[in-house]
Amino acid sequence: MEVPDSSNAAAAALAKVQAVLADPEQRKSFVEGPEDTMRKADVPMDDIPSPVLDALKALSRDELELLGRLQTTLIDNGLYIKLPDGGLVCFL
Repeated sequence: MEVPDSSNAAAAALAKVQAVLADPEQRKSFVEGPEDTMRKADVPMDDIPSPVLDALKALSRDELELLGRLQTTLIDNGLYIKLPDGGLVCFL
């Protein structure tokens, strides 16, 4: 498996989405209005492929909570690769 290029704009945008999903209040806001929430969090939505964006917007509150909690748990337990730009890539 190849580590993604840290300059990948989509990966950087998804890291911002992850930060939104990790926060319970922002996650609730995402469920109610995903695009507004991403705009407020300065997520460059144009950098995320539309099928990925559509998949995120279609997730239920419980599914979003699972994503947020899982990513946080992986990071808290050191299960990630740190990229040169400071970003993190987590794998299951």
